[in-house]
Amino acid sequence: MNAWGTAQLALLAAALFGAASAAVVALGYPRLRVRLARLPSHRRAAWLVALAVLPFVAAAVLTALCFAPKLVAGLVPTGDHCLSHGGVAHPHFCPEHLALHSGSPAAWILLAALAAWTTGRFVPVLVRTVRAWRAGRRLARGASFDPARAAWILPGDLPVAAAIGLWRPRTMISRGLLRAVPPELTEAILEHERAHARRRDTLRVLTTTILSLAHLPRTRRLLLDDLSLAVEQACDEESGARLGDRLRVARALLAAARLLQRPEPGVVV
Repeated sequence: MNAWGTAQLALLAAALFGAASAAVVALGYPRLRVRLARLPSHRRAAWLVALAVLPFVAAAVLTALCFAPKLVAGLVPTGDHCLSHGGVAHPHFCPEHLALHSGSPAAWILLAALAAWTTGRFVPVLVRTVRAWRAGRRLARGASFDPARAAWILPGDLPVAAAIGLWRPRTMISRGLLRAVPPELTEAILEHERAHARRRDTLRVLTTTILSLAHLPRTRRLLLDDLSLAVEQACDEESGARLGDRLRVARALLAAARLLQRPEPGVVV
């Protein structure tokens, strides 16, 4: 079997493993969702990330495992690694023994359709990500660091509080929000945003959003909505524990929610 046949086989296997994993999650998540709701928010968020990326990870790992015996045998020669010959009942993919030609035209058409479908779902996510990155840069323009608050102060009257950035998120709050919110609640808002920054929630949500594209649309929407809620609740709990006053955090977030305009996608607030 030549390289094209091997590539076709690998892509078809990955698509099959990904689709099977997505189907399992779609069937099981309604019941699992009830159980996850009982978990602490930080553990629930971790489970939701795992479920969201499962089809992508399963496709990559299981496809690699199918080729692993042949690859290992190539690195460590120990004789014939196959359990049978002639392309019959092979327990794994073997380019030497599997009797396939350069690839089926029908299979290539199917793979092209899958690629088009995946691209159609990926492009809108990419566009939103670029817009969010640009929005973050616009927000950060002209910001100055305030050592007393350990936060970046944004100019302007627009009420904004956010953790901006992927690898090294920065906690930001606008002068407009500082003027609109009572001083005793400002630290609670900032602590909530610091929790987002410490947890790198923007990176977590963005990565999960991209890697969850293999899910069925409804299942993916449920997973991402539940993840968003779990992330916010985890930051509420963490900031409340650090301040020693969960009620103050709740009051601060309620006050901010009444003022904050809807953020750009990808900006965690």
